[in-house]
Amino acid sequence: MIGDPVRHSLSPRLHNAAYVALGLDWAYGAFPVAPWQVEGAIAGAASLGFVGLSVTMPHKEAAARLADAASPVVERLGAANTLSFERSRIRADSTDGEGLLADLAAAGFDPAGTDVVVLGAGGAVVSLPVFLVLAGLALHSTLGTNAIGVAFIAAALFLWYVSRERLPVLPGILFAVFGGPAIYLGAHLGLLYPGRKLIFLLGLLLFVVAAWMIYLSYRRPKRPASESPTDAPRHRLSVKQKVWIAILAAVTGLVAGFFGVAGGVLIVPALMVAGGLDLALSAALALLPMAVFSGLVGLEYWLSGDVKMTWALLMLAAGIPAGAFGIWLSRRLSSNVMLRVFAAFIAAVGLYMGWPQFTSFFR
Repeated sequence: MIGDPVRHSLSPRLHNAAYVALGLDWAYGAFPVAPWQVEGAIAGAASLGFVGLSVTMPHKEAAARLADAASPVVERLGAANTLSFERSRIRADSTDGEGLLADLAAAGFDPAGTDVVVLGAGGAVVSLPVFLVLAGLALHSTLGTNAIGVAFIAAALFLWYVSRERLPVLPGILFAVFGGPAIYLGAHLGLLYPGRKLIFLLGLLLFVVAAWMIYLSYRRPKRPASESPTDAPRHRLSVKQKVWIAILAAVTGLVAGFFGVAGGVLIVPALMVAGGLDLALSAALALLPMAVFSGLVGLEYWLSGDVKMTWALLMLAAGIPAGAFGIWLSRRLSSNVMLRVFAAFIAAVGLYMGWPQFTSFFR
């Protein structure tokens, strides 16, 4: 066992007693390892012929990152409590959730279909919900409720725009029609790709989008801060622009489904490129495909009974004032300033998501 600290652990006594009872000529020891020594300790244990390692805090995330292969739980969780040395490869597993389910079964309790409250912040606490989800238990309500809530908020804000301003809705409709089916294909492809690498690629994609938006902010004419995004005269969409919107909608839906996101940060720049629209108008039109994309996902969860409508309505109640504040703020910033602020936000999100997965992507 490696961790910091580990001298207080009862694991050596428990494991060694079990080995004796099972007649195994094995030994279990606890080794204090500082965070900067983790990689060397794991490599040394593998070279010395250890069968494996138990990993405790604060090294569970590092253990998952340094492994050559990982169980589905570890792929989603990004943390491991068990390393097995198989020839020249290191495999990572997380047994906390499995142990919990075994204890519950022994007590005659089936958690399927129940509400679960998790208290704490350790690796075991984080891994339990993930394992329960992978075990097929009814804990999808968060995802379904979130999707429905986002769909409600986007639809409400879009209707507000349409009722108050002369919004040219055709680009948004085209995006929703051609992007909706593609999001399903992207979701199926995303499930076939390792989770940690998926997160890194999404972070990298957001960084690229942010860099491109910064570039645009220095290339496009500036819209005055006091001007409504729909006040400026706009030409009708050409056939070429309509085709480009349809193509980029399908690509955006594919990418959004692949990465498991609603796609707002991708829809906005796609509309800017294909339709020649500015940020404010693209953001307003993006609300329609966002409502459709999130609504399609939420509908699946709702049909399965995994949507808490009360919480979705609470999300709507909180999201509408926040959206109204965003609209108010957009009236007070020039289009180029908005582009740079939006790009900085996207870049920060990309860095937060992608940087922790950088080293594991190339393993």
